[in-house]
Amino acid sequence: MITIGKPKRLKERKTLLATVRGDWEAANRIFKDDPDAVTAKISGIEEIALHVAISKGRTSLVFIQKLVYLMTGNSLEATVNVYGETPLHYAAIAGNIPVIKILVTTNRALLQKENSYGLNPLHYAAQNCHKEAVSFLLSETDYHQDPSPFTGEKGATLVNLFIIADFYDEALHLLRRYPNLAIQKDNKGKTALETLAKKPHAFPSGSKLGFCERLIYRFASVNADDVPRGGDLESTVDSSKENQKESKKFGFLHNIKNTNMKHNQALHLLRLLITEALKARPSETRMLLKKPLQISARLGIYEMVVEIIKAYPRSDWVVDRDGNNIFNLAIVHRQEFFFSLLKRPSPHTMHLVTASTDKNGDNILHLAARLGPSNETLGAALQMHSEMKWFKVIYIFGIPSKFKCFIILSILLLLLLLFI
Repeated sequence: MITIGKPKRLKERKTLLATVRGDWEAANRIFKDDPDAVTAKISGIEEIALHVAISKGRTSLVFIQKLVYLMTGNSLEATVNVYGETPLHYAAIAGNIPVIKILVTTNRALLQKENSYGLNPLHYAAQNCHKEAVSFLLSETDYHQDPSPFTGEKGATLVNLFIIADFYDEALHLLRRYPNLAIQKDNKGKTALETLAKKPHAFPSGSKLGFCERLIYRFASVNADDVPRGGDLESTVDSSKENQKESKKFGFLHNIKNTNMKHNQALHLLRLLITEALKARPSETRMLLKKPLQISARLGIYEMVVEIIKAYPRSDWVVDRDGNNIFNLAIVHRQEFFFSLLKRPSPHTMHLVTASTDKNGDNILHLAARLGPSNETLGAALQMHSEMKWFKVIYIFGIPSKFKCFIILSILLLLLLLFI
């Protein structure tokens, strides 16, 4: 919510109150008496009347239209608050499409105007998860402008905001135009693959679907050709309207279908990001894939681990600062299904899993014996049962029998810890 400070003058206070109330007659009297009041700073963070009118949802569109009419295109671009935000930034925060269209039609330069942190209105729309606003602003922004808002750190930041907002189709659309964004870092030093690695729900392995939902999910598959590419405003808006109608009629089925589509988009995005990472220098490729692989191993994103290992087989040797490879991380963080990777392990994988140790000299047995995070919802007995299941992995990988006594002692220790 925008914080409004105390105006310094009575006229500013009257303008502020008229704007907050949406009282055009009162506001217009002030503007006729003093035309400069239209662009006067009337709040503690140096907002003008238009900023305040947009930030207040109850202000009518007619009020905003009349206010914009009194301003020149140049004054719209030049008038910013203390954070460098234009009225279009405010409209993007709210996802207010009618106001966005009015402002863009009046002055297209507002599309490229950045705030004090280098973010333009498109960044704000993505940051606040307004899909229709993102689609419109993308369609109106000039891709050929120099310097382009879609390259370098700013472009990488935009891609990451799309990923965080679950707009995988828009991220794909932008990356296909600017493939180099796949290896660029955003304003926080994060790559797109690293950002995607922190979103388990973007993939089937991280989605908590019930039995019936999983059953319907299998029959609601989306072909690659059906995955929206983004960037086409009319088709996006039409699709959004159709989705809303379908959602009202078949809410449960629509949600599952939408989940399936998001998963397909995320998988396409993952493969594109990996492909671009492989085009970099070998040392750079390793660094681009290392952190996402480790994050996905900790969070249990099976699909990402499989795709990275498939594309870059040497990545399974990568260890974190504690000396843990991805299989060790899977054990420590109780990611059971990761061991489906090892149903038919190669000699190389068997050696990697059974012989590797971390910086403390701990092997797979030590890691499996560690007590997992406490889960109050399970209760002591069920957690004990869950912990004991982890020891089965020891037998699956054929650990020598001399270690079996260690397993028994570890189980007894766990029982004591759980029931003391």
